[in-house]
Amino acid sequence: MRLLQKIKKAKKLATVIARHGYNLISLLASVQDAAPKDAFIQEGVNRISYAALYRQALQIAYILEHRYGVKPKQKILLACPNGIAFLSILFALSALGCDITLIHPAATKTSLQGQIQDYDYLIHSGAGTVPDLLPALDIQVLLHQLSAHCPSLSPRKCGSYLSVLSSGSQGMPKRYKRKVKAFTYYRPFRELYTKLRLSEYDTTYIALPFHHGYGLAAVLLSLFLEKKVYCHPDYNSHNILAVATKTPISCWIVVPSMIPLLYTHKDQVLCHTRAIISGGDLLEPLWTQQILQETKVRLYSLYGTSQNGICAIATPEDLRQYPATLGKLIRGTRYKLAALPQEHAESLWLKNAWSTDNPNGGFIDTGDLIRINKEGYLFYEGRRDQMRIVGGKNLYPATIADHIRAFEQVKTVSVSVRKDAQLRSTLHAALEVHPNFDAKLFDQYITRVLPEYTIHFDIIA
Repeated sequence: MRLLQKIKKAKKLATVIARHGYNLISLLASVQDAAPKDAFIQEGVNRISYAALYRQALQIAYILEHRYGVKPKQKILLACPNGIAFLSILFALSALGCDITLIHPAATKTSLQGQIQDYDYLIHSGAGTVPDLLPALDIQVLLHQLSAHCPSLSPRKCGSYLSVLSSGSQGMPKRYKRKVKAFTYYRPFRELYTKLRLSEYDTTYIALPFHHGYGLAAVLLSLFLEKKVYCHPDYNSHNILAVATKTPISCWIVVPSMIPLLYTHKDQVLCHTRAIISGGDLLEPLWTQQILQETKVRLYSLYGTSQNGICAIATPEDLRQYPATLGKLIRGTRYKLAALPQEHAESLWLKNAWSTDNPNGGFIDTGDLIRINKEGYLFYEGRRDQMRIVGGKNLYPATIADHIRAFEQVKTVSVSVRKDAQLRSTLHAALEVHPNFDAKLFDQYITRVLPEYTIHFDIIA
């Protein structure tokens, strides 16, 4: 971004903050003048310009306030898959000054485990949520009330909090809250913008859940930089390949387990690609070498936590030198290593200005066992607890086993994480069951209590 562009963008952002305050709707307002052909959100066959998204968000905000009584500072749960509806509701709630918590679209009463008693509304897509627990609004019902003549919420200056419900390092759903203030994120934004060379990509496909911190950061940063953003509620291999055959994607933002798919179809998918940005899990050194040695694509790896956000970046040059590195800590992130004599390792603690609200203002334990060499490169050596990551999701095998064991027709259960033929981590459960085991009833139970996970079951009668 050239100096004149930076100054113009900064002035625009300052102007809209004066109108809307420090919240997400200010970000959208600052880019609403982007040309529709150069900046839009594409969800499957549906496309919306930034200007149309801004208008729609303010119309939904008006409906929420005047027809449903949603007020500033109310706590709202948002359960919605990736797409235009998610962004419209998110920005609408921000315009109202609500405190927003993002949860999995298929979250259930069991999976939330008592986390929602303090909330005022649940806005949901109907994909497995539990509207009986608190006042609920169906997203489709809201969208059907939109029309060309629907009034818009008048701009008002207000602030809001945005939270992501994550297991963090505790094994239980926990709300990690961040205040939306632009200057807080200037330093990580500058590091990401420069090191990832974000100015070079005009078309981005985000194959990550927007309710996850990494996916949310990806879509908000793409909007701020006025990209053409492609997404899908179900970002499986079929949908990814369908987009790649019709659209030249210059940048893929993914979790590492998707890289084998991109590599397998590299002639079809990566022919127009300049970069792959990977995060949320470890990169297998084999995948790193395949992409960097057999394609012209630049591969980046991001390391961070739910509480601290993005803390380290590995560039293609870093990964060529050390294929297993997490990269180097970005500016503004401080660290300390705590010795763990029993593990013969050291636990990484981090501190930065953009971490979640931290009442003590001190270092936060990541739970990761990390080695840092003399050049400042980070290397992952395991976990201090039993947490594992599968497909970018934090999970605890023992907790999952407890849920499965609670089904009365199960005798014993053993849950483990294994590597498949392409070195992707997969979740497996070996069950010994009683003679009256009902597979259909068991599937319904698993969908209800563990909606977020794909589990491969080995069942022994």
